[in-house]
Amino acid sequence: MQRQCPLCRHSEWTALYTAEELPLFQNVVFADRDDAKNTKRARIDLQECQNCQFVFNAAFDESQMNYDGRYQNEQGHSRYFGTYLDAVVAELQAKGFQNKRVIEIGCGKGAFISKLRQAGFTNTKGYDPAFEGNDPDIICDYYKGQSADEPADLIVLRHVLEHVAKPFDFLKTIAQANRSLGTIYIEVPDFQWIVRENAFWDIYNEHCNYFTSQTLSSLFALSECHPSFEDQYLSFFGDLSSLRPPGPRLPVKGETEEADKVCAEHIHRWKAILENHKHHCIVVWGAASKGVIFANLIDPHAEIVRVFVDINPKKQGMYIGGTGHKIISPVQLKEFRDSPMTIIVANKNYLDEIKQEVKELKPQILTLSMGGFQGVALA
Repeated sequence: MQRQCPLCRHSEWTALYTAEELPLFQNVVFADRDDAKNTKRARIDLQECQNCQFVFNAAFDESQMNYDGRYQNEQGHSRYFGTYLDAVVAELQAKGFQNKRVIEIGCGKGAFISKLRQAGFTNTKGYDPAFEGNDPDIICDYYKGQSADEPADLIVLRHVLEHVAKPFDFLKTIAQANRSLGTIYIEVPDFQWIVRENAFWDIYNEHCNYFTSQTLSSLFALSECHPSFEDQYLSFFGDLSSLRPPGPRLPVKGETEEADKVCAEHIHRWKAILENHKHHCIVVWGAASKGVIFANLIDPHAEIVRVFVDINPKKQGMYIGGTGHKIISPVQLKEFRDSPMTIIVANKNYLDEIKQEVKELKPQILTLSMGGFQGVALA
């Protein structure tokens, strides 16, 4: 249990949202259904600091987290996501980093570094304990403040800071190791998007921190920030020499009011939607965080959702943590064509490519975003 705000160390908080018995990891899949069902669990206790308005999971236990080769969060199999990464690379090129020294901390399986190299970035290095491969410039380990012979011109921190128990201390470690030189590019989910969408499925144990543009901007005197990935993410550039402790911030009225009640209402509505479709073969498309949390809250005993679909080959044939739902490939969906089918798309950004994939099956399609309550999109 946290005793202080992990950003400013203030000790007075406002309770926002709680959830019990969610999987410790959302992006670890299992070869055995019983192992999946018996995976370690965690509690979510979302709190908002009364001083800096930072939102975090006060129940987060860093000692339980071990990101190893079993961790599968690769999104590069999606054409849409690949196009998004290309846009990020183009932005870095436009800012003049192509011929500079770039270090990516938390590089996963190395997909973004590969994109950089394909675009002509020749001086790249990565760190990630979940890396699989033999690239000599990617260290299969956590970044622990290793100092380079030469400071990096750009530090890339894509979808890492939301996983770190003490984010400001981590940023200080990076700045000190890089001699307070260069630029840091931070990409994180936007908590304001989660609030607008009432996205209860986007709050889970791996993410112990929930950032807004105001929170990030408070940490750097020199910065710029813009929404990305259809407003789900924040893309942030900060000058490492201008890193500073967060100060007090006035709360944004209505930003997080009654989060527990609102989430409970939407969980109830989704249960009703699934009950109304119980005569269908119900499929969740996307065996990653959003889909996994949705299933654990809506169908914890795997009684309603028949199966998950994911385009990542390393997830296919495996089982998701907590519920034990099986994951299949898109091609295998044809085995269920004799029944009416309802597909729930975990991330609406992939809706168009999924509709193309399943158009011959003529399913009913819902998305987890608010549109899922307003009707269906037909493939």
